[in-house]
Amino acid sequence: MTSTGERVRVLLIDDDAKMVRLVRSILRDDGFDVVGLTSPADIAAQIQMLDPHVVVLDKVMPERDGLDVAEDIRELRPDQPIVIFSSLFDRRLNQETRRLGYVYCEKAGGIDQLEDAIKEALTRAT
Repeated sequence: MTSTGERVRVLLIDDDAKMVRLVRSILRDDGFDVVGLTSPADIAAQIQMLDPHVVVLDKVMPERDGLDVAEDIRELRPDQPIVIFSSLFDRRLNQETRRLGYVYCEKAGGIDQLEDAIKEALTRAT
């Protein structure tokens, strides 16, 4: 829930359709309002239309790298909370992600860690 009591709107972008369905389903069960996409195409239009509280991006996607997509989002909305959700464990990636102002979360950590990362991203934005 946001400070105004509304459900947190999450835009989830991951090229793995099964991952999108699974994460979307669990987050919805836990009270989040989630839109899942399998492509970062037309990200500007998606951000404008959905007005998410937080964006969760897969790091490695065939079309575009998640950090590149995050940069595009930040050009549109400089204060947009963003979580980089990665199956890679890479200390340097974690440090780089945080240096850029994003929250890093490993997929292996599961939904609880993702929910914590979403909350951290929202807290940083306030």
